[in-house]
Amino acid sequence: MKKVQKELILTLFLVGILLLVGCTQTELREKASDVPIKPKVDFKAPDFTLTDLNGKKVKLSDFKGQVVFLNFWATWCPPCRAEMPHIQEIHQEKGNKVKVLAVNVKESPKKVKEFMEKNGYNFTVLMDKTGEVANDYLVRGIPKTLIINQERVITTEHVGSMNKTKMNNLLTEAF
Repeated sequence: MKKVQKELILTLFLVGILLLVGCTQTELREKASDVPIKPKVDFKAPDFTLTDLNGKKVKLSDFKGQVVFLNFWATWCPPCRAEMPHIQEIHQEKGNKVKVLAVNVKESPKKVKEFMEKNGYNFTVLMDKTGEVANDYLVRGIPKTLIINQERVITTEHVGSMNKTKMNNLLTEAF
Protein backbone atom coordinates (compact mmCIF):
# COMPACT_ATOMS: atom_id res chain seq x y z
CA MET A 1 0.00 0.00 0.00
CA LYS A 2 2.79 2.44 0.92
CA LYS A 3 4.62 1.53 -2.29
CA VAL A 4 1.51 2.32 -4.37
CA GLN A 5 1.03 5.57 -2.45
CA LYS A 6 4.68 6.58 -3.07
CA GLU A 7 4.36 5.76 -6.78
CA LEU A 8 1.15 7.79 -6.98
CA ILE A 9 2.76 10.78 -5.27
CA LEU A 10 5.83 10.51 -7.52
CA THR A 11 3.64 10.26 -10.63
CA LEU A 12 1.56 13.28 -9.58
CA PHE A 13 4.75 15.21 -8.86
CA LEU A 14 6.19 14.42 -12.31
CA VAL A 15 2.90 15.30 -14.03
CA GLY A 16 2.90 18.61 -12.13
CA ILE A 17 6.46 19.35 -13.28
CA LEU A 18 5.59 18.55 -16.90
CA LEU A 19 2.51 20.77 -16.77
CA LEU A 20 4.52 23.61 -15.26
CA VAL A 21 7.24 23.34 -17.92
CA GLY A 22 4.66 23.05 -20.71
CA CYS A 23 2.76 26.12 -19.53
CA THR A 24 5.95 28.10 -19.19
CA GLN A 25 7.04 27.16 -22.72
CA THR A 26 3.62 28.17 -24.10
CA GLU A 27 3.85 31.48 -22.26
CA LEU A 28 7.33 32.09 -23.71
CA ARG A 29 6.10 31.32 -27.24
CA GLU A 30 3.17 33.69 -26.77
CA LYS A 31 5.47 36.44 -25.52
CA ALA A 32 7.91 35.83 -28.38
CA SER A 33 5.14 36.38 -30.92
CA ASP A 34 4.50 39.82 -29.38
CA VAL A 35 8.10 40.89 -29.98
CA PRO A 36 8.36 43.06 -33.10
CA ILE A 37 10.41 41.63 -35.94
CA LYS A 38 13.61 43.57 -36.33
CA PRO A 39 14.12 44.84 -39.85
CA LYS A 40 16.41 42.84 -42.04
CA VAL A 41 16.52 41.67 -45.62
CA ASP A 42 13.60 39.42 -46.62
CA PHE A 43 11.44 40.57 -43.70
CA LYS A 44 8.57 43.04 -43.68
CA ALA A 45 9.62 46.61 -42.98
CA PRO A 46 8.14 47.94 -39.73
CA ASP A 47 5.59 50.68 -40.28
CA PHE A 48 6.26 54.12 -38.83
CA THR A 49 4.77 57.58 -38.83
CA LEU A 50 6.99 60.66 -39.03
CA THR A 51 6.48 64.31 -39.92
CA ASP A 52 7.82 65.78 -43.16
CA LEU A 53 9.39 69.24 -43.46
CA ASN A 54 5.95 70.80 -43.98
CA GLY A 55 4.54 69.28 -40.79
CA LYS A 56 2.50 66.60 -42.58
CA LYS A 57 2.37 63.13 -41.00
CA VAL A 58 3.67 60.43 -43.35
CA LYS A 59 3.43 56.66 -42.82
CA LEU A 60 5.56 54.06 -44.56
CA SER A 61 2.38 52.05 -45.19
CA ASP A 62 1.06 54.98 -47.27
CA PHE A 63 3.39 53.72 -50.02
CA LYS A 64 2.22 50.11 -50.23
CA GLY A 65 2.43 49.07 -53.86
CA GLN A 66 5.47 51.28 -54.47
CA VAL A 67 9.17 50.59 -54.12
CA VAL A 68 10.62 52.75 -51.32
CA PHE A 69 14.20 54.02 -51.14
CA LEU A 70 14.52 54.58 -47.37
CA ASN A 71 17.64 56.52 -46.39
CA PHE A 72 18.75 57.52 -42.86
CA TRP A 73 21.02 60.56 -42.79
CA ALA A 74 22.07 63.85 -41.14
CA THR A 75 23.37 67.19 -42.45
CA TRP A 76 26.55 66.94 -40.34
CA CYS A 77 27.51 63.61 -41.98
CA PRO A 78 29.98 64.05 -44.92
CA PRO A 79 29.16 60.66 -46.56
CA CYS A 80 25.45 61.52 -46.29
CA ARG A 81 25.99 64.87 -47.98
CA ALA A 82 28.12 63.20 -50.68
CA GLU A 83 25.31 60.85 -51.73
CA MET A 84 22.53 63.46 -51.69
CA PRO A 85 23.00 64.57 -55.34
CA HIS A 86 22.69 60.91 -56.39
CA ILE A 87 19.53 60.48 -54.31
CA GLN A 88 18.11 63.60 -56.02
CA GLU A 89 18.86 62.05 -59.43
CA ILE A 90 17.12 58.80 -58.42
CA HIS A 91 14.13 60.84 -57.25
CA GLN A 92 13.98 62.79 -60.53
CA GLU A 93 14.47 59.79 -62.82
CA LYS A 94 12.43 57.16 -60.96
CA GLY A 95 9.89 59.29 -59.10
CA ASN A 96 6.95 57.50 -60.72
CA LYS A 97 8.30 54.03 -59.75
CA VAL A 98 10.32 54.67 -56.59
CA LYS A 99 9.42 56.77 -53.54
CA VAL A 100 12.45 58.34 -51.89
CA LEU A 101 12.06 58.82 -48.13
CA ALA A 102 15.08 60.45 -46.50
CA VAL A 103 14.80 60.11 -42.73
CA ASN A 104 16.81 62.77 -40.96
CA VAL A 105 17.99 61.61 -37.56
CA LYS A 106 17.86 63.99 -34.57
CA GLU A 107 18.23 67.38 -36.22
CA SER A 108 16.00 70.43 -36.22
CA PRO A 109 13.51 70.81 -39.08
CA LYS A 110 14.74 74.39 -39.62
CA LYS A 111 18.34 73.27 -40.17
CA VAL A 112 17.30 70.42 -42.48
CA LYS A 113 14.92 72.63 -44.50
CA GLU A 114 17.71 75.20 -45.01
CA PHE A 115 20.07 72.42 -46.16
CA MET A 116 17.52 71.02 -48.62
CA GLU A 117 16.66 74.46 -50.07
CA LYS A 118 20.31 75.55 -50.32
CA ASN A 119 21.15 72.41 -52.32
CA GLY A 120 17.99 72.29 -54.44
CA TYR A 121 16.87 68.86 -53.20
CA ASN A 122 13.14 68.20 -53.40
CA PHE A 123 12.65 64.57 -52.35
CA THR A 124 10.64 63.77 -49.23
CA VAL A 125 12.46 64.30 -45.94
CA LEU A 126 11.00 62.89 -42.73
CA MET A 127 12.08 64.05 -39.28
CA ASP A 128 13.07 61.38 -36.75
CA LYS A 129 13.59 63.87 -33.91
CA THR A 130 14.08 61.25 -31.19
CA GLY A 131 15.91 58.63 -33.26
CA GLU A 132 13.20 56.08 -32.44
CA VAL A 133 12.62 55.00 -36.05
CA ALA A 134 16.37 54.81 -36.69
CA ASN A 135 16.64 52.62 -33.61
CA ASP A 136 13.75 50.42 -34.81
CA TYR A 137 15.60 49.97 -38.12
CA LEU A 138 18.84 49.10 -36.32
CA VAL A 139 20.69 52.12 -37.70
CA ARG A 140 24.14 52.06 -36.10
CA GLY A 141 25.83 54.23 -38.69
CA ILE A 142 24.72 56.67 -41.36
CA PRO A 143 24.05 56.87 -44.16
CA LYS A 144 22.02 53.68 -44.13
CA THR A 145 19.71 52.82 -47.02
CA LEU A 146 17.06 50.13 -47.23
CA ILE A 147 15.19 49.21 -50.40
CA ILE A 148 11.62 48.11 -49.70
CA ASN A 149 9.54 46.39 -52.38
CA GLN A 150 5.85 46.82 -53.24
CA GLU A 151 4.81 44.31 -50.53
CA ARG A 152 6.80 46.28 -47.90
CA VAL A 153 9.52 43.62 -47.72
CA ILE A 154 13.12 44.79 -47.31
CA THR A 155 15.07 43.54 -50.32
CA THR A 156 18.42 45.23 -49.66
CA GLU A 157 20.24 47.29 -47.08
CA HIS A 158 23.45 49.25 -47.44
CA VAL A 159 25.51 51.19 -44.91
CA GLY A 160 27.75 53.92 -46.28
CA SER A 161 27.67 56.42 -49.10
CA MET A 162 26.65 55.31 -52.58
CA ASN A 163 26.75 56.71 -56.07
CA LYS A 164 23.85 56.59 -58.53
CA THR A 165 25.07 53.37 -60.19
CA LYS A 166 25.17 51.52 -56.87
CA MET A 167 21.71 52.89 -55.96
CA ASN A 168 20.28 51.71 -59.27
CA ASN A 169 21.82 48.26 -58.77
CA LEU A 170 20.18 47.96 -55.34
CA LEU A 171 16.84 49.14 -56.72
CA THR A 172 16.79 46.45 -59.42
CA GLU A 173 16.52 43.82 -56.66
CA ALA A 174 13.15 45.27 -55.62
CA PHE A 175 11.52 44.85 -59.04
